[in-house]
Amino acid sequence: MLGVPEILSFEKALTALNDHQKQVMAKHWSEMALSEHASIGSFSSFSLQLLSLAAPPKFLDMAHQAARDEIRHAQMCFAIASDYAGEMLSPGPLPLKGDLLGELTPESILFATIQEGCIGETLSAAELELAFKAAKVPRIQSTLRTIIEEESVHAQLAWGVVQWLLNEKPNLKTTAQAAFEPVLTGQTNPCPPLQAQNEPLHAHGYLDSHHRWHAHRKACREIIRPAALALLR
Repeated sequence: MLGVPEILSFEKALTALNDHQKQVMAKHWSEMALSEHASIGSFSSFSLQLLSLAAPPKFLDMAHQAARDEIRHAQMCFAIASDYAGEMLSPGPLPLKGDLLGELTPESILFATIQEGCIGETLSAAELELAFKAAKVPRIQSTLRTIIEEESVHAQLAWGVVQWLLNEKPNLKTTAQAAFEPVLTGQTNPCPPLQAQNEPLHAHGYLDSHHRWHAHRKACREIIRPAALALLR
């Protein structure tokens, strides 16, 4: 179980950390920010993939809104990372090489949507939910709450697109089965990691690999696997 420290202002919580802990938190929030920043491009590409499938307008609208959400998420995370680092942090150029859209076939788009959206976004939301419950700094709580709510909608977009594709093209069920296979067979998180580490940082929204593993395992068992089985029926 995660500890439940007292509610702390960001300034008070920051001064309680030593230099190494501040570096850990700056790196943690920077990595979150860079992930959110990269997702801007991912959703922009996804909207073009949806156009290639003649997807319903509601999915296109959700994809563009998701890209706008990710811009705001990246800004919030970089602001927090900068405060931990004691200097302004921001993204550099995003490397763009090769085929940015990937193979534009229903099979490849479905497989990627399941892997990155249904599974990836759901696991991300579950991880952030646990971090939110442990966080005791109001600024961190507020940021995590916003990201969780919007990432959950992004996951709903992925599940909706998969449902639509399977309804339109029932022959894609085999592709969907293959994409969900790691979750259905328990291959996504077979071995528990080391015991919890850096517990003083839980109040700052930090999760070590131990707690991330448990968050992912619970999400796979209680959310992704039942939803996948329902789709595949």
